[in-house]
Amino acid sequence: MMNYLFYSPCDTCGVFVLPERMGTHKGHRHPVLTKGVRRKLMEVNRIKKEPNRDFLSGKDSKNQRFYKCHRCGLRTNRLIDMEGHVELHKEGSGAVPCTICNQIMLPEQMQAHLEANHTVSVRQQRPDRRRVKNPSLQCTQCPHQSKMKRQADQHSLLHLEGSGAVPCQKCGVYIRDIPYNSHRLHCIKYQNQQRMKAKLIANHEENSSGSLNSINTAVESTGDLE
Repeated sequence: MMNYLFYSPCDTCGVFVLPERMGTHKGHRHPVLTKGVRRKLMEVNRIKKEPNRDFLSGKDSKNQRFYKCHRCGLRTNRLIDMEGHVELHKEGSGAVPCTICNQIMLPEQMQAHLEANHTVSVRQQRPDRRRVKNPSLQCTQCPHQSKMKRQADQHSLLHLEGSGAVPCQKCGVYIRDIPYNSHRLHCIKYQNQQRMKAKLIANHEENSSGSLNSINTAVESTGDLE
């Protein structure tokens, strides 16, 4: 879809053209025009402000009518959509601006707008999911952390009476006796993280700079607990 926010209307025929291509457009389309032809073109294609309305209307290069909000730049081919949109600019409508293009819309429309128009920008703004910890997946009874809710639910069963699980003597995470060997690698990683965290905290206290959040981020970057 062409973005007409960056186009300008030709002062001869009213067709929207990129500013840097305006000279080429006029040279090919309007080398010599009589006053009558120029007037007719402007009547057909010119962009104009609708009477008593907060938007503009015009025709594009395919002779299709469009409407453009002059406050946030929203463009649509349907008059009824534009009339509904201008209501969002009124105080108390509950509408919010897009943080990328500043178009106004209702909060429930924002996600669809971002996915349809700003896919690349949204991806760039998303945090690195590999380093984001979900607090709800942290076990409240031992240091175990899960990557998925299903894993967290399975782990919670180990804390039930009669499960046969015991806490690891090195890291405190509840495990069954049988899979201890596979847990050993996790335990080594956990111990390395704890040593690094203790070292960073000691440096923090000595230098009186940084923050606990930055320390946790540095530790977590070494790897997630299984």
